[in-house]
Amino acid sequence: MSNEEQDLNILFQEISSIISRNIYNVTGEKKKQLLNRAENYIAEAQDIVNKMKKEASQNNNVQLDNKIKNAQNNITKFKSLVSQEKRNQRVNERTQLLGNPEDFDYNISDMDQRTRLLYGTQRLHDMNSRFEDTIRISQEAEQAGINTLQMLHQQRQQIIRANDTLNQTHDEVGRSGRLLSQIQRNEKIMRLLLILLVVIILIIAGAIIYLKISKIFK
Repeated sequence: MSNEEQDLNILFQEISSIISRNIYNVTGEKKKQLLNRAENYIAEAQDIVNKMKKEASQNNNVQLDNKIKNAQNNITKFKSLVSQEKRNQRVNERTQLLGNPEDFDYNISDMDQRTRLLYGTQRLHDMNSRFEDTIRISQEAEQAGINTLQMLHQQRQQIIRANDTLNQTHDEVGRSGRLLSQIQRNEKIMRLLLILLVVIILIIAGAIIYLKISKIFK
C-alpha cells in the first residue's frame, strides 16, 4: 500500500466519523468547526486523488484507476453531505436569530381558518423535509463508510498476495542456494579425483621408468 493510499484512508475515516456521529451531537459554533474540519479533510483527500490521477495517467495502471474512481466517489458523497449539513446549520442559525414561528408575538386564534391551515401544512412539510434529509445523510454516510471498508479489504488482500509472493521467492532462493552448494561439493570431489588420478599416473610412470633402468644396468 502506497503512502498516498494510507493517508487517503485515514482522511476518509476522519470524515466519516465527523459526518456519521460527531455533528449530530453538537450544535452552534462547535458544529461549524467540525464541518470546517471535514471540508479541510475533503480538500486534502482531493489533492491526494489528483496526484494519484497523474501517476495513473503516466503508468497506465488499471488497478490504480479503480482505486481512484472509488476514492473520487467517496469524496463526492462527503462533499454533498457536508454541504447539506452546512445548509441546515445556516437555517438553524437564521431560525435562532429571527425566532421560531411559534414564538412570534401574535395570536394565532385571530387568523382566519385558511391561513392557519396553510401555516400548519407548511410546518408539517418543513418537518418532513428535515426528517428525510436526516435519513438521507445517514444512509449516504453509511454507504461511504462501507466503500471505505471495501477499499481497506481490497488492500489487505493485496498485501496478503504480496506476502505469499515474497515467501515463494524466499523458498526459490533457498532451493537455488542448496543447489549451488551441491554443485560446489561435486566440484571439490571432482578435483580430488583428478588429483588422485594424476598421482596414480605418476606412480605408474615412475614404476615403468624404474623397471627400464633396472634392466639396463643388469
